[in-house]
Amino acid sequence: MMRKGQAGVEVLILLAAGLAILASSIALQSDTLSSASNQLARSQANAALRDIAEAAAYVHQQGVGSQTRVAVTLPAGIASQQVQHGSLLLVFDNGEAVHHPVDVSVAGALPTTQGFQYLYVTSTDDGVLISNASTVNQSAPVCGNGITEQGEQCDGSLGQTCIGLGYAGGSMVCMGNCSFDTSGCLSPDSIPPEANALVPDNATVWNATGGNVSISFTCNATDETSLSSLQLWSNLSGWALQSSCALSGTYGSCSWGAAHPAGSYAWGCKAIDAATHSGWSVNWTFLVVATNTSNASNSTNSSNSTNATADGFRIAIIASDWEWPQRVIAVNRTGGLMWTSPQLSYYPDTLAAGDLDGDGLDDVVVGKKGEGTIYGLYGSNGSIRWSHSLSVSSDVLQSNMLINGSSVYVGGSKKKLYRLNGTTGAELWVSADFAKNALDVIAAGRFDADDVADIAVANLGNKDVYAFTGVSGAVLWTHQLSIGGDQVKSSLVARDFTGDDRADIVVGGKKNKAYLLDGATGSEAWASEAYSSGTLNNIAIGDITGDGVPDLVVMGDWTQHLQAYNGTDGTTLWHHVTDWSNAYVLGVDDVLGDSGPEVLYGFADDKTYRVLDDVGQLLYTSAPHTDEMTYWVFADLDNNSKADVIVHGWDNTLRAFNGTNGQVLWTFTDTENMNGNMAVAKVGY
Repeated sequence: MMRKGQAGVEVLILLAAGLAILASSIALQSDTLSSASNQLARSQANAALRDIAEAAAYVHQQGVGSQTRVAVTLPAGIASQQVQHGSLLLVFDNGEAVHHPVDVSVAGALPTTQGFQYLYVTSTDDGVLISNASTVNQSAPVCGNGITEQGEQCDGSLGQTCIGLGYAGGSMVCMGNCSFDTSGCLSPDSIPPEANALVPDNATVWNATGGNVSISFTCNATDETSLSSLQLWSNLSGWALQSSCALSGTYGSCSWGAAHPAGSYAWGCKAIDAATHSGWSVNWTFLVVATNTSNASNSTNSSNSTNATADGFRIAIIASDWEWPQRVIAVNRTGGLMWTSPQLSYYPDTLAAGDLDGDGLDDVVVGKKGEGTIYGLYGSNGSIRWSHSLSVSSDVLQSNMLINGSSVYVGGSKKKLYRLNGTTGAELWVSADFAKNALDVIAAGRFDADDVADIAVANLGNKDVYAFTGVSGAVLWTHQLSIGGDQVKSSLVARDFTGDDRADIVVGGKKNKAYLLDGATGSEAWASEAYSSGTLNNIAIGDITGDGVPDLVVMGDWTQHLQAYNGTDGTTLWHHVTDWSNAYVLGVDDVLGDSGPEVLYGFADDKTYRVLDDVGQLLYTSAPHTDEMTYWVFADLDNNSKADVIVHGWDNTLRAFNGTNGQVLWTFTDTENMNGNMAVAKVGY
C-alpha cells in the first residue's frame, strides 16, 4: 500500500516533468518566432535604406537645393547608424548589419528609433544631406483630412504598399487612427533570386562560314517566393540586354535564339523576382570564328600578338609590393608593366583575381592580414572601384580571399565569414559563427543542391572544418578530424572526388594524414596512408593517374619528402625524396603539353624548381630565380598550350620560366620588394 508521503512526492515529480516539457515547447516556439522577427526586421531596414538611397540619387540629379521627404518604417532593435561617402549602414543590437550603397556622396544621420517617420533628403554643394524630419518645425497632423502628414503613416488613401515596407506583397489597409494594418501583407522576400546560365556551354566555339551563326541560349531561375522575369545579356562592345521573358512561381526557364557574327562574347542571365530583387548568373564565354580566311595575313609578328592568349584574351600577372609604396602591380605576358594601382592604406599581402561585375573580364580584390579594409580594383587599369570595412566590430582579414560568381568571400578573426557584392563591395551576408575565432583558410565549391558556391573554412592548428551555404551564410555541416589530436595544417582544396557533381574537401593534418571530406555531408570519405615526414603543410591537386579522379601531392614545410596519393582511396602512388629540405611551393599542371599533368616544387636555397613525371621521377631542374621561390602561378605565356611558370620571392623581381624546359622567358624588376600571393587575370581582349 502506497504511503501518503510517497504519493505526494511522485505527484510533484510528474508535475515537474510536465512543466519542463512545457518550457521546452515554449522555448522552441520562441526561437522560431525570433527567427521570423529577425528576417522581417532586416527586410524593413533594407526597404528603408533602399528608399533613402533612391531619394538621394533623385535630388542629386535635380541639382543643388533640391529636397524631398522620404517616409520610412524602421524595426525595433537598431543600435547604431552610419552615413558615409557612398554607403548607408544600420547595425542591430545583436551585431547584424544592413548595408546599402548610394550612387552619390552622402552625409548626415539616419534615425534608429522604431516606427514610421520622415526624413529630409537635400542636394548640397558637397553631395546629399540626410536629416531627421523631427528637426523641422511642422504643424500637428490632422487625421482624417485626406493628407498624409508627419506623424501619420497614412490618411484615407494609402501612402505606402506592402512591398514598400519590405513585404513580398499583399493588401494593406489605412486604419481610422491613420496607421497601417499590415496583417494582410505577405512574408518578406529577403533573398535575391538565383539565375543559372545553361546553354551554350562555357568556352564553346562555333565556326562562321562567311556569315552569322544562329545560337540558342537557355537559362533558368529559382526564388524563395515568386519570380517576375528572366533576362538574357551579352557583351561584345559593352553589356546589353538582348531579350527577356516573364516568369511566375518559384522556378522557371527561358530560351532565346540570336544570330552572332565572328567575335568573342561573354553572356549571362539576370533573374528578377516579384519584390524587384535581382540575381546574376555566373557569366560564360563563347567564341565565333570566321572560317573564310582566304584574305587573312599569315603574319603573327604584330605588336599586340604577344599579349593575347589563344582564346582572345589579354592576361596579366598580378602581384603586390612589400611595404612602400603600398600598391598592386600588373605585368603582361611578355614581362612589361601594364599598370600600378593607387597607393592603398597598407601594403597588401593577399589578393585574388576574378570577374567582379559580370563583364567577362577579371578584376582584383586585395587585402592585408590583420587589417579590416578590403579593396576592389578594376582589372583594366588598377584603379580603385570600391573599398569595404568588415562590419563586425574590430574584425580584420584572416584568410585567403576568393572570387566566385561575382561575389567576394573573406574570413575574419571574429568567427565570421563575409560575402561581398563584387560590383559595389557591399556585404551580402555575414555568416553564422565558426567554432574558433580565426578563419585562416577558405575554399569554394558547390556542396548542396543549388548552384550558388558554398564555402568551407578551417582554423590552422585546430581540428574543426565547417561548410557554410553560399545563399545565406548558414552552417551546412561541421566536421572534426578523426585521428585524436590531429589539427588542420594546410590550405583547403575543393574538387569533386566522388563523382556526385558536388565538390569535396581535401585537407592536410599534423598527424601524417591527408583527409577527404564528402562535400555533401561533411563525413570523412577517407584518411590517407601515412605521410613520410610528419605534418602535411602543402597540397596540390591533379589527375596524375589519368582515371578521371583528381589525385593529390603533399609536402611538409622544411622536409625532404613529396608523396602522391590516389584520389579514390588515399593510398600512396609514389614517394619522392628531394635534394634539399626547404621546398616552399608545390603545384600540379601540364607544362609539357603531353595531356597529363606534371608535379612541380620550388626550393629556397638553390632558387630553382624541379619537375617530376606521373610516377615521381625527375624530368628537369629549372634555371635559377634571383631569390627564394615563395609564390608562383602557372599560365600559358607563349601560346603553345603548355603551362609556363611565373615566380617571385622576397626581392623585387618577377621571373617567368618556359614550362617545357625551365629556361628563363623574361625577368621583371620592380622598384620595391614583393611579398604576397599572385594571380593570373584576363584583363582585356
